[in-house]
Amino acid sequence: MSGPASGRSFPGEPDQLEEEVAEALATFVQEVRENFGEEFAEEWLAEWLVERSGSATVDDVGLPAPGEAAVPMGTTASAAAGADRRQRSALAATRTARPGRSRRQAFALVASLALLVVGGAFDGHARRVQPAQVAVQTAPTGGVESLVVEGGTIDLPGLLREAAALDRAAAVQRVASSPAPAYLLTLPVTVRPGGRLIVDVELRLLSTPERFVGLEARGGSLRLQGATVTSWDAAAGGPDTSAADGRAYVLAHDGADLEVTDSAVRLLGYDEPGRYGISWSSADTGGLIRQSGFSGNFYGAHSQGSRPIEVTESVFEDSVSYGLNLRSGSAGVPVTGNVFRNNGSHGVILAEACLGVVVRDNEAYGNRQNGIVVFEGSDQIVVEGNRVHDNEIGISLSGSTGAVVRDNGVWANTTGIAVQDAATGAVIDRNRVSGNRQDGVLISSDRSTATVSTNRLDHNGRAGVWVTDGRVVIGPGNTLSDNVSGVRLVDESPEAQVVGNSLRGNYKDGLSLTVVDGLRIDGNEITDNAVAFSVRNAGDAATFVPDNVLRGNELGPERVRERAPGPDPAAP
Repeated sequence: MSGPASGRSFPGEPDQLEEEVAEALATFVQEVRENFGEEFAEEWLAEWLVERSGSATVDDVGLPAPGEAAVPMGTTASAAAGADRRQRSALAATRTARPGRSRRQAFALVASLALLVVGGAFDGHARRVQPAQVAVQTAPTGGVESLVVEGGTIDLPGLLREAAALDRAAAVQRVASSPAPAYLLTLPVTVRPGGRLIVDVELRLLSTPERFVGLEARGGSLRLQGATVTSWDAAAGGPDTSAADGRAYVLAHDGADLEVTDSAVRLLGYDEPGRYGISWSSADTGGLIRQSGFSGNFYGAHSQGSRPIEVTESVFEDSVSYGLNLRSGSAGVPVTGNVFRNNGSHGVILAEACLGVVVRDNEAYGNRQNGIVVFEGSDQIVVEGNRVHDNEIGISLSGSTGAVVRDNGVWANTTGIAVQDAATGAVIDRNRVSGNRQDGVLISSDRSTATVSTNRLDHNGRAGVWVTDGRVVIGPGNTLSDNVSGVRLVDESPEAQVVGNSLRGNYKDGLSLTVVDGLRIDGNEITDNAVAFSVRNAGDAATFVPDNVLRGNELGPERVRERAPGPDPAAP
């Protein structure tokens, strides 16, 4: 049925007029709900009606009951129900009015409102509602057909109808009805500027060894809301579990908008740019990830060169490679309240000039390499309040500048926190780093610089802080206890400073040195260790200033002469 936005004149029969207006109101209220929120849609619309009506009575308007109202093409069942509910709430708000207006007068008021808002005259706020425009497009090379949403808003039932009208019924198939509907997509779908596709049910994307399809927003809008999107191999009777030969994918690019809320995105993507699973790519592309799950994709989710996207309260797991891969241009992205677990490489990686990203209040565990890695010139990153455990490296700073790592719990990794590959200006502060198999904090690059302060580093299998290279200030305020060694400085770590710390109860050394030149060791309490401190290479003795406190150690300062290579005495 054509709505008022089509320019068609209303017929004169009241029943048909009521049906047209009901459809217009349902469409309008859905537009307000999506763009301005549930509360705004209900309260503001009610106020607007009262203001425009002069408190008219509309009890007898006679709009269709729930389930009877016409549903515009492209409006989901849940959206239509919500629109009907809010429409009736708005009308009910006018029932305190003066009586006496006729049914036709009252209905004319509502009809006027529908005509105004559908025509775009909602005080400059509402968009003009357009019917969906869907076409078939054939690729210039290869002759592959795709469905193209060129304008308007549509959902999967609407897309199915449009595909059938275009003699492409096999392109969109309803493959299940109970307990919930499911659709199979066998042709690629592209959403162009001005078009919007809403997916709020299960969508299976054809993905076989012979061919697979992509769902792309190329300048248009794609919304996954309460949806499940997965690859599908009908011959296997389930998702495509192999990424080796290509796999179905979801991609937003060329200024598109892709929002994923309350959805599950599973077993998508392979190792090809833009086809990693679900991706945001190119400038002016944006969107968000909220309260969703990403499982078994090549990358759980991938953003490169896009506008900042919000990534909150979601789970990224069992990826072939990275859980969340944020690349160049992903500046200022908030990554909060997520879980990154059991991924084939890193839980979350920031690389190639991601600037000012905040990684806060996440949990990263069971990842084969790093839980959280800040890489390749991604600068001014804040990593705080996270729980990072059971990874190879918990938190890794590699080639970044000015990263702040604070208030994290880091435990049961091989290495807790690593500063390497010329990471400079790192601040490691107020963390609890405990029970890692080797070092709590490892600093291992000659160009790395870091300050390690006010941390609690305990029960690590080698050293609380191990420095093999770089310029580092350890202190003040660290507590290093129950490690094999509290602090160990080896090889090329000149100009290191160990100042104002408590090194106590370590099983071997409070402080272990294999380099002595240029060190400052000052104001520390070195107590109750097997050895207070030891020097393991020939050379000039270090100068220990008088205000270090040595107490309760089994042995005081110990000098161990240069020895033949052999097992590390500090190894667990």
